[in-house]
Amino acid sequence: MQVGPRIRIPMLLAAALLAGCASAPRYPAGRALVDGVTPKFPTPPQSLRAELELTAFGGGRKSSVNAVFSCAPLSAYKLDLFGLPGMVAGGFLWKQDKWDLVIFDREEYVEGEGEHVEIGNLGLREISVHDMFSWMWGDYFPGDSARETGPPPGWGRGADGRIGYRAREAFWQVELDPKTGLPCAAERADSAFRIEFSAWRAGAGAAAKERPVPRKVRLYRYREPVLEIKVKSVEDDPNWRREPFSIKIPKGFRRVERIRE
Repeated sequence: MQVGPRIRIPMLLAAALLAGCASAPRYPAGRALVDGVTPKFPTPPQSLRAELELTAFGGGRKSSVNAVFSCAPLSAYKLDLFGLPGMVAGGFLWKQDKWDLVIFDREEYVEGEGEHVEIGNLGLREISVHDMFSWMWGDYFPGDSARETGPPPGWGRGADGRIGYRAREAFWQVELDPKTGLPCAAERADSAFRIEFSAWRAGAGAAAKERPVPRKVRLYRYREPVLEIKVKSVEDDPNWRREPFSIKIPKGFRRVERIRE
């Protein structure tokens, strides 16, 4: 059967669009690192909002929950956890080096100080709260995220193309895709933590091309998966209808040392 020109052209356009959607974005700063050139990292947004799906692993089981993440990079983080549709099951707020974690159905809360936070039994207390989320605003180099975007001074490029650098608490290596410059994984030399990035898409806002966002991130502790984060949507510098960085602990809730499963 022959296809007429009026039909063939739309089919070719559709195929081109599908091919474009399937191609991975590029990370120019990562490509510069691969080539051994001093990179120019994109400017992070002042704030962002993302809809997430969080899956926790432990004891041979896994559990998932939907969440909304609000962020002012390095300054404030708010995570709203949802149970039944429209019902907030828990909330986490880190702001000005203090944090609160509230579980509403248990009527319990935990509070603390510093950038090291234990959320449940995930074993993530040793990693900075900044490093858990910094990839959302374009910092794919954990270990010293509170300083600036990109690896600390003194980074080096190995023969295998990995970028190595010494952060505040350990030596890290970041594996970059040589074609796209996209980070594949970041790992501490002692294997205490590993972060894998995948399902890349263009980012949001003015720096969309310079700052792609992974839509699937998995955190490992001693090579065992502990948390997977799927990004459903992300928005740079949203127009907040109300102040997002606050959390109210209801009267009568019990303060505990740790939220357990």
